[in-house]
Amino acid sequence: MPIYPCKCECGHYEEVFRTVDKYRDLPSHCDKQMKRYFTPTNVMADMKEYQSPLDGSVVRSRKHHRDHMKRHDVIEVGNERIKPGLKKDYNPGNIRGDIQGAINDLKRVS
Repeated sequence: MPIYPCKCECGHYEEVFRTVDKYRDLPSHCDKQMKRYFTPTNVMADMKEYQSPLDGSVVRSRKHHRDHMKRHDVIEVGNERIKPGLKKDYNPGNIRGDIQGAINDLKRVS
């Protein structure tokens, strides 16, 4: 169901849910029917150019940035793929043993 933004002459703003066939059925405010209010769409600006720490070249756009990262076989922090861990069988009757096993695993890592 689409969302129709509406605005009253007094400045009151409201978003209403209406089916497509009832898009003209708008609420009233100040004893007058509100009018549909069209908001601009969000467009993300292109990134600012920067000098690459990898090879010193100037990266001028988002596409150039993606190509540059691919060419040097690097990824941004936070975009790495996390490998799924090994799933262990869980036995709810052996909670004490599970906790002891986790403690022993930590001791081995430290």
